[in-house]
Amino acid sequence: MVLICVVGLISGRLNENSIFLTTLGTFDYVKNFLVIFIYAAFFNDPDHLRQIFRALLFIALLIGTIALIQFIWAMGSVYIFGKDISDPGIYILSAGSPLHTESLETIWRYGIFRTPSLTYHAFISGLFNLLILTVYIHTEKRKNITILILLISAIIASVSRMAYTGLIFIFSIALIKKYKRIVPMLVMITIITAFFAYSNDYMSANINNSPRQIKFVDDNPEKTRPYTRGKSHEIWKDHPLWGVGPGKFGGVVASKFRSYIYEKYNVSNQAYIHSVGGIEQFWFQILAEMGIIGALCFINLIAILFMTLSQLRSRSISQEIKGLFSALIVFIGCILLYSFGSGINIAPVLFTYCAFIGIGWGSFNDQLTNKKSGVQ
Repeated sequence: MVLICVVGLISGRLNENSIFLTTLGTFDYVKNFLVIFIYAAFFNDPDHLRQIFRALLFIALLIGTIALIQFIWAMGSVYIFGKDISDPGIYILSAGSPLHTESLETIWRYGIFRTPSLTYHAFISGLFNLLILTVYIHTEKRKNITILILLISAIIASVSRMAYTGLIFIFSIALIKKYKRIVPMLVMITIITAFFAYSNDYMSANINNSPRQIKFVDDNPEKTRPYTRGKSHEIWKDHPLWGVGPGKFGGVVASKFRSYIYEKYNVSNQAYIHSVGGIEQFWFQILAEMGIIGALCFINLIAILFMTLSQLRSRSISQEIKGLFSALIVFIGCILLYSFGSGINIAPVLFTYCAFIGIGWGSFNDQLTNKKSGVQ
C-alpha cells in the first residue's frame, strides 16, 4: 500500500496535478485496505470474530429475506397478475428502487427484476451476500439449509453477472477441495468463459406476456463500458508509465471534481459516468490514472495479500481462524472477477472483507502470543 501511495504521488507530481486531488485520488484506492490494520489492532480475540460475523450474517440474512420477497412480488406482479413494470406498487421494501421511465430497463435485466433489497444497487446486495456465504461455508462445520437458501437467494435475485460468476467460482473451489479432481475446475472454466462470452454480446428478449411488450436489453444499451475502455486505452497510450494521475479519470474523485481529462479526450457520455461515479472498470481506470507502474503495484498488493493469508492459514492453531483465512483466500478470486466489471472499492464488500482480514490477523497474533507464553 505504501508503494501504491508513493507511485500515486509521483504520478500526480509528474502531471503537475493538484496535491489535494492527487492525495484524495490515491487515498480512494487504498482506503478500504487500511481497515485491515485498524481491525487487527482492536479486535484480537476469536470471540470478536464470532460476534461480528453473527451480526453480519444477520444483516445478510435480512438482505436475503427482503430480496426474496421483492423478487417474488415484482415477478409475480408482472408475469402472473399482468401489472405494468412502471407501476410503483410492484417495488416494495426498497427506498432505492428507481421508478423513472428511463431506468426501468436497467432494473429489469433480460426480463428479470434485479432486486436491490436494502442496498443501493442489486449487485451490491449480491456481492455482499456472496462474501458472507463464502465465509459461512468455510467456517461453519454444520451448514443450515435455511441460511444457505436465503444467502443464495440474494445472490440470484441480484441478476448480477459478477455475483453469479463469483458463486460459480466458490462452489467450484468447494468441489475441487472435496473431490480433488480436475473435472470441476474444467467445468468452472467452461461455464465462466461461456457466461462472459454470452453476456458480452448484445442481448435482448421480447417478453410477450409483459403488458407493455417491453423489449428488455442489457442494462448498458449504449455500451458505455466498451466505450470507456477505449478511452482508457487512449489515455494510457499517451501516458503509459505513470498515467494522468490519481483522481483524473474513471473514479469518483474525477467525477466529483470534474477532471479536465474528460474534455481533453472528448469523452462523450460524461453524464452517465458522473451519475454512476466512474467508468466501473478498475483495471482500465488504474492504467489511465497510474499507468503500467500503478497496475503492477496493485498486482503486487494482491499477490502479497494471497501469500500472507496462505501463511497465516498454514500457521493458525484454531480451525475456525484457519477456515476464515481459507474463505478470504478464495474470495480474492471473486474480487479479481468483479474488478473487471466495477470499481474495486465497493465499500460494503471490500470494507467487510478487509475487516475480516484484520480480525483474523489480530486473533492469530493473540493465539500465537498465548501459545508462546504457555496460556491455554
